[in-house]
Amino acid sequence: VGAATNAGGTFLLPPLVPGAYQVRISHVAYHTWSGTVLVGPGSNATTAVSLEPRTVPVQPIVVDGATGRLLSHELSAPDVRVSERDIESGGVYRAAATMNGIRTNDATADLYIDGASPSEMQLRLDGAPVYLPRHSIGIIGPFSSLALGTLTVHRAGYGVRPGSLIAGVAEAEHNLSSPWSHVQADPGGINGRIKYGRPGRDRLQVMAAARVDTWGRSTPGGFGEALSAWSVADPFLLVAPTGLYQYATEEFVSDTLGLQTAIRPTVEYSDVHVAFDYHPSLLRSLSGSVYWGRQGLEGGRTTGATSFDVPPLNARSPAFSRIDDYAWQNLTGQLTFGSFVGRRTRVELQLLGSTYVMDHGYDLVDNLQLPVDLVESGALANFSVASLGVQDQNRMESAALRLTLDHVRGVHQLEAGIESRVQYSSSALRSYSAEDAQVDVGSPTREVSLASTNGVYETSAAQTSVYVEDKITLAPSTTVTGGLRTTYLAAHKRFFAEPRLALDYNGSSTGDEPNTWAARIAAGVYRQYDVQTDLSVLNAGSLLPSVRLWMPVDESIRPPLAYHAAAYLAHVPAQGWKVATNLFARLYEDVPVFDYHEGVFDSGSAQVDFLAPANGKSIGGDIELRRYTQTASLAVKYSYLYSSRQSDALFGGKSVSQPDVEPHRVSVEGLLRPHTNVVIRARWFRGWDRRWAFTRAYYDYFGHDEALRQHLDVNLGDPDAHRLPAQQSLDVGAGLTHRVGPISADLRIDVVNVLDRRNVASKRLLYYDDTLVSVARPMLPRITTLTARISWLIN
Repeated sequence: VGAATNAGGTFLLPPLVPGAYQVRISHVAYHTWSGTVLVGPGSNATTAVSLEPRTVPVQPIVVDGATGRLLSHELSAPDVRVSERDIESGGVYRAAATMNGIRTNDATADLYIDGASPSEMQLRLDGAPVYLPRHSIGIIGPFSSLALGTLTVHRAGYGVRPGSLIAGVAEAEHNLSSPWSHVQADPGGINGRIKYGRPGRDRLQVMAAARVDTWGRSTPGGFGEALSAWSVADPFLLVAPTGLYQYATEEFVSDTLGLQTAIRPTVEYSDVHVAFDYHPSLLRSLSGSVYWGRQGLEGGRTTGATSFDVPPLNARSPAFSRIDDYAWQNLTGQLTFGSFVGRRTRVELQLLGSTYVMDHGYDLVDNLQLPVDLVESGALANFSVASLGVQDQNRMESAALRLTLDHVRGVHQLEAGIESRVQYSSSALRSYSAEDAQVDVGSPTREVSLASTNGVYETSAAQTSVYVEDKITLAPSTTVTGGLRTTYLAAHKRFFAEPRLALDYNGSSTGDEPNTWAARIAAGVYRQYDVQTDLSVLNAGSLLPSVRLWMPVDESIRPPLAYHAAAYLAHVPAQGWKVATNLFARLYEDVPVFDYHEGVFDSGSAQVDFLAPANGKSIGGDIELRRYTQTASLAVKYSYLYSSRQSDALFGGKSVSQPDVEPHRVSVEGLLRPHTNVVIRARWFRGWDRRWAFTRAYYDYFGHDEALRQHLDVNLGDPDAHRLPAQQSLDVGAGLTHRVGPISADLRIDVVNVLDRRNVASKRLLYYDDTLVSVARPMLPRITTLTARISWLIN
């Protein structure tokens, strides 16, 4: 007999008559164990099994969705837990970037799924949402990688259990399955993990991990240089509404304003993870986890004690920061009780909580007036400036109670759940409306007044979701999974239904012949009940291009809607070869975007006052050819992606492509393990045809207004006309492991962008020789990192 497991891998064998039973246990990356278990009358039988590891090259990121959870690991991306050693191979987000459909941008990194905006997905830890202004800062992720076991990315066509997000869900889980403890030093900081208890042997297992930065003492210089180049001052934002482009120079920033053009921001982070799993009996479990994280990005542009004696004039311009500091904290936790009810049913009750606070403090140049004639003004005698301290903030709190049930009967594997959630959100920030810009051209000085509002918005919400899913085995090779998720929103006083359906085929095998074909098709309806909108920062000295606001949907707007369709096909023509293709399409309705044209964010606002609905679509696909053996693997991939959005409030109602989308990408990835203790990795990629070449704030604050779009030869109302050059990079890494008894030593070296390619992240505009020219903001240069780790086992 065998046993079907739930999503967490828990299973129960039916009652057995007394006697001796042959048991076989297998797990990916371990040799199969066989043995005998004796079952006595009226008693339970237990045994402790230690599996011997074996080398199997696998990806450290689990992708669930269009690729499915197919039966043959040769034909699909397997949904398995892998050790923190694999996740640490370059970090979670750099590893995620190697997966089909998953992209991370650079310097101020974020996570993208199939061309969707980061605001259309959600990151979770053990089921609890983790709210972040950016999913990552460069090569630094939000979590200690030593604390994580898996990261599962649910793409187009995912089932009803992960929830309601119109693009996808990234689920991270704490690692309690590994018995190892670690202390690690890398260029980012000090990272440690301690583990008590052995799986299958101890009733109680506890894991604690912590991380702290060592910025400025060991951080690779190239990474600091990239952040400095990314955050270089942008005087064009300061003077664009006046038309006085002669001030859009770095000399104006440094000589006249007395501020640094380029700075080296300081990155700060620390976090603590604690997780436990307790089994008071064979059929019951109690588990929980807590995560606290603090991250920040600080920068200051003042070169000295700068003062201006000229009295301030009554004129306003876009912001310019002398200081620019970001700080955010996350606290999440969950407690789960699980128990079997009868022989075929398992029930879990989970309590979840999450709190997020982000503060953005900066000095705003509130008054500025510029002479029309730069030459006649001499030393800018008519120039005046006065600063204003500003503190933006966003807070998001969430608590939920979830009950799930897993039941297996015959060909049916049923899962059902109910979740009640309450949320609170508050935002306080200064916003600008470019539509209200007024430029006075009737005097020797030209002044621009951009109407600004210091608004406070808060809202609370309650929702209840119920879902049911049935996975039916129609034949040994075919399963169909149908599900329905229904959510009641108290603000709207109505239910929203999300039906989803998937069909999986895994070519049946006979005897020793392996499966050679696998396929999956999936479709569904997806809603989203949390608004996540990125507000571009109109600040000529801002370190980050945008600030993300989180808030639950209020009664004034419709929850965004998406229709998914996805297909997957894989074939193994011969042992050690695999070819696979993945296709998807999404149609979007009522996706909320910030209305830069006339949005008003103040204390009396509803979301309809500053958010506008957008429609759109995303289509794409990829094809992969892989060759693998026990000691090596080589994969060649090509992906295509098109994603667009249209809103009556943006760009005059014209449909435009989605920012940060790379339509074409080809990559080659290789892994070689010449010895059991040595691994060598290499990855090369080339991507091209990216649009939205200039800083995002250019388009958001000037592109939607016909009077502000044209700046000499540059039309900011057509972002698709501005293309970035192709980018490519070769990354290599090597790791060495040496184990003596219960102690293991690891040494790893990674080189990002070995060829030191000057890839371009975006462009800004400066004034040279009577015209506006574009200047590149580069991506990461060549960066070499060295990581050392000592690991030990506690018996």
